[in-house]
Amino acid sequence: MFQINQLTGNISEVVGDCPNLKYIYLSYNMFHGELSDNWRRCPQLQWLEIARNNITGSIPEDFGISTNLTFLDLSSNHLVGEIPKKMGSLTSLLQLKLNDNQLSGDCSNLNGSIPEHLGDCSNLNYLNLSNNKLSHGIPAQMGKLSLLSQLDLSHNSLSGKIPPQIQGLQSLENLNLSHNLFSDFIPKAFEDMHGLWVVDISYNQLQGPIPNSKAFRDATIEMLKGNKGLCDNVKGLQPCKTHSIHDEQPAKKGHKILFIIIFPLLGALLLLFAFLVIFFIVERRKRTPEIEEGDVKNDLFSISTFDGRTMYEEIIKTTKDFDPMYCIGKGGHGSVYKAELPSSNIVDVKKLHQSDIAMENQNDF
Repeated sequence: MFQINQLTGNISEVVGDCPNLKYIYLSYNMFHGELSDNWRRCPQLQWLEIARNNITGSIPEDFGISTNLTFLDLSSNHLVGEIPKKMGSLTSLLQLKLNDNQLSGDCSNLNGSIPEHLGDCSNLNYLNLSNNKLSHGIPAQMGKLSLLSQLDLSHNSLSGKIPPQIQGLQSLENLNLSHNLFSDFIPKAFEDMHGLWVVDISYNQLQGPIPNSKAFRDATIEMLKGNKGLCDNVKGLQPCKTHSIHDEQPAKKGHKILFIIIFPLLGALLLLFAFLVIFFIVERRKRTPEIEEGDVKNDLFSISTFDGRTMYEEIIKTTKDFDPMYCIGKGGHGSVYKAELPSSNIVDVKKLHQSDIAMENQNDF
C-alpha cells in the first residue's frame, strides 16, 4: 500500500510486469502524467485506486484493465474527455468512482456523454460521476443496473427528462441528481422504487408534483429547492392545484392529437365536396347549350323553320289526298288522319267537313 504519501513520478511508469498483483493503492499522492494501457501487465488486478493525484489527459479506450477488476477509483484528478465505452466490459466491477474530474464527453456524440454501455456492468452497486462536465441525458440502459445502491450524478450539465427506466434500479437507496439541467416532470416510476431512502433533485428545472414515495415525502426543502415549479404538500413548496399540470398533460396531448387528425380530415372532405359541386355545375353548363341547340334543330314546328305550304303538301302526299285508309277517327266536325312525314315525324291531322269549313269562312268574313 502506497496511499497517503507524497510519492511522485509519472503514473505511466509505475506499472511493470505484475502477473500476480491483485490490489494497488496509490491515492493521495503526487503522481502525474497520463494513464496508459500498461495495466494489462496485471491480469489478476482486482482493486485499483489512484484518487487525488495530478493525473491528466483522457482515459484510454483500451485501458487494458483486467476484467477481474471489482474496484476502480480515478476520482479527484484532472482527467478530461470521454468515459470509455469499454468500461461496460468490466462485468465484475462493483464500484466505479470517476468524480471530481473534467470528463465531458465528445460534443458530437448525440447519444450523451454517459456511455450506455455502463448499463452492462451488471454487478455495479456504487457509481459516482459527480463534479464533471457531463452533458445530454441519462441513458435508458442505466435502468439495467438492478444491483446499484448509490448513484451520484450531481454537479454536471445533464439535461432532458429523467428517464422512466430509472425504475429498473430496484436496489437504489441513495440518488443525487442535484445541480444539473433536468427538466419536465418527475416520473411516477419513483413510486415503485421502494428501497429508495434518500433523493436530492435540487437546483434543476423540474416541475409539477413530487412522486408519492418515502424518499420524496421525507426529503427536506434543501433537497428539492432551486427548481422551476415543483409543488406538493411539503414545507417550502407551493401546494399543487386541484387539477395539476401533470394530470392534465395527457389530456392536452390527447386533444392535440385529436385536432391534428380531425381538422385535416374535415378540410379534405370540404375540398372534395366543393370540387364535386363545381364539377357538376360546369358539366351542366356544357350540356345545356347542346340540348337546347338539338331541340331547335329537331323541333318540327320551330318558328324559324316552319313552312306551312311545304307541310301541307307533305300531308296530302303521305295520306294520298286523305285516303280513308289513313283515317283513324271521325267526329262531329271532321275526320282525323295519321300522316308519317319524310322527316320521320308522325302527326295527326284533322280534316273538317265541307259544311263546317263554309260556316267558319262566313264567321271569318
